[in-house]
Amino acid sequence: MSAVKITVGGSVEEDAAHRFVDAWHRAERGETFHERHLAFESWDTLARVLTGKRMELLRYVRRHKVASVRALAKALGRDYSNVHADVQALIAAGLIEAWCRFRIQDMTMPVQNAALQIRKAYGFSYRDSAIVAAARTLGCDRLYTEDLNHGQLVEGPAIMDRFR
Repeated sequence: MSAVKITVGGSVEEDAAHRFVDAWHRAERGETFHERHLAFESWDTLARVLTGKRMELLRYVRRHKVASVRALAKALGRDYSNVHADVQALIAAGLIEAWCRFRIQDMTMPVQNAALQIRKAYGFSYRDSAIVAAARTLGCDRLYTEDLNHGQLVEGPAIMDRFR
């Protein structure tokens, strides 16, 4: 997570325009830079975005590697849906980055067909078969789940239970 400059009040649009022009000129000179700016129109707006629970969430994410919203909710001892809503609000505000380190596999016809074949071959539910098919399509060598047998090989990823 990189540093973020937060501005409250003032002429938000004018400040953003000046930063844009400055960045443009710096880029023309060949300078490389990475800056993050967030602007809130008032302290009330900032307070609505940065509630106490969201600040706690930000502190936790800053200090720990977080694999998912569910894992974050569990670590914070909070309800998943509330944590999910807070994460979405903080992503929208630009205060945390979406968890993009994991690739997402679209449910295409080839993946659906593979899921049906896996279901027939292994007797898994369609949901579990679709997850295995997506992991295989993405080239995963391991699939972490509590729902299937630990160590099982399924034409691709090894099934792993992280609690074993």
